[in-house]
Amino acid sequence: METVVRTYIEKDWMTVLFVACLMLTVAAKVVGNLRFQYFQSLFVSNKYLLIFGKEQKNLITNWFNIILFTVQVISYSLFAYLLIQEFGKEQLSKDPYLYLKIASLLSFFVFLKFTLEKIFANIVDIEPTVDNYNFQKLSYRNLTGLFILPLLFIAIYARLNVAFVLYLTIAVFIFLNLIALYNTIKNHQKLILGNLFYFILYLCALEIAPYFIIYKIVF
Repeated sequence: METVVRTYIEKDWMTVLFVACLMLTVAAKVVGNLRFQYFQSLFVSNKYLLIFGKEQKNLITNWFNIILFTVQVISYSLFAYLLIQEFGKEQLSKDPYLYLKIASLLSFFVFLKFTLEKIFANIVDIEPTVDNYNFQKLSYRNLTGLFILPLLFIAIYARLNVAFVLYLTIAVFIFLNLIALYNTIKNHQKLILGNLFYFILYLCALEIAPYFIIYKIVF
């Protein structure tokens, strides 16, 4: 019989995070009940984007977006934290402030990227297009953050193989992002086909490269 070393993860603060996400989701539904109904079907219907896309100018001041973005940060940061604990470098996984650092870096990265995109859009005079794209991207990622929360809950509290659940979560995460990318391309196909080189350059420089760099640093 060989001794199996099991990594112990403190769950109390994670429980607080899950409760916070549940309360914030309820708050989002209270703030916009009809809007939340359309939001839930975002991956299979464009109604949410068509109806509420006009509010893209108030993207970062709309309470519905703010609440769900907070859930997104909590969810994505917890996902990254669990991945590092299970597969990351040992030096990183032992950092007692790892989750706070991940959440802070993620928030900073999103706001920095958003600011740079706004500056670029202003320079080349394509603000409406970029605003619409950012609204769609934020909406899809907010919903993805909600969808992976149950899987993260299972990974933490269920007596299942953590690595298997995380691999499943990765698969779901990639699948949802591919759907979001497909829908975004379909909604802007004329613009993309007319500027295919710049679209590919944007994907490589701002959507793929940053995550690849983070992956190489962590794993």
